[in-house]
Amino acid sequence: MCLVATAIVSGALGALMAFATSPWYDGYASMGMAPFGLTPAEDQQFAGLLMWVPGGLVHAGAALVLLRRLLIDQAAGARHAG
Repeated sequence: MCLVATAIVSGALGALMAFATSPWYDGYASMGMAPFGLTPAEDQQFAGLLMWVPGGLVHAGAALVLLRRLLIDQAAGARHAG
């Protein structure tokens, strides 16, 4: 359940950051930094994409591992019962 909740929250936050048109943190935007030539808004969008896409793949992979374990345990239990 925690994996599902974490995936939903981080995926939604990543998507919101990726589609935001202005930076959310005025303090960062006012510093005038341009990492890799990106504006603060572009930097935030890139961070949102990293949080959303690869982060979602990590959550999906973890869910598949847990599902596999559950199915193996159920199959083993069915063999012992039958």
